[in-house]
Amino acid sequence: IYVSALPAINYNSDEGFGYGVVAGVYGHGDGTRDPYRWAVEPLVFFTTGGHTTLRAFADVPYLLPTLRVSMLASLDRDCCSPYFGLGNDAPYDPARASPPSGPDVYTYRRNRVTGSISAQWRPGGSLRLLAGLAAHHNLADSRGPGTVFARDSAAGVFPASDAATTAVGVKVGVVFDSRDQERDPSRGIWADALVWQGLTALGSATSFTRVTGTVRGYAPLTPWLRVAARVLGESVYGT
Repeated sequence: IYVSALPAINYNSDEGFGYGVVAGVYGHGDGTRDPYRWAVEPLVFFTTGGHTTLRAFADVPYLLPTLRVSMLASLDRDCCSPYFGLGNDAPYDPARASPPSGPDVYTYRRNRVTGSISAQWRPGGSLRLLAGLAAHHNLADSRGPGTVFARDSAAGVFPASDAATTAVGVKVGVVFDSRDQERDPSRGIWADALVWQGLTALGSATSFTRVTGTVRGYAPLTPWLRVAARVLGESVYGT
């Protein structure tokens, strides 16, 4: 068993400085399985702007000789997510964004809880077939009566039911993976085409279809330098 823990640090202008820990516990067994026999990867992350992320990911690449199962549970809490109206059409006033007292009027509270499980079947070679089930619960709330979010909510710009929504659905896809190593690739292609279908029959508040395609490529330039690139496209249909 191998245990790791690394600091997670970043900065962006919306959320300020971020700090936390990303960890991992890995079971390698006899070491012949790439990338491992099983793994559990927790993440704890905070920002000075009021964002909290708690996440746990579990992965068993060889539950059966040709079956991989992965699970994810996460909580995102954001006290001050940006909101400038639908279509970002709210006129910007720097004084209202940094008032002497009270909240930034261009922000709102947002909580998101996610749970998912997926399975990948390897029929042979570099091809995998993927199927999964996921649920997302989103809760939005204004930070005060003078905020743009509160104004739009009172004016009916978006339905009150949109402030608390649940999306439940299934995901299917095809994965092609020719990387020489999964955790530290130096060459190969990793591509997937995925379809996520939200289903009201499973308790989803909306019915929609999301189609995503991604291609990633890796190539060595020297024994110690590699180049990697990624191209993706996505489209959403429905409500």
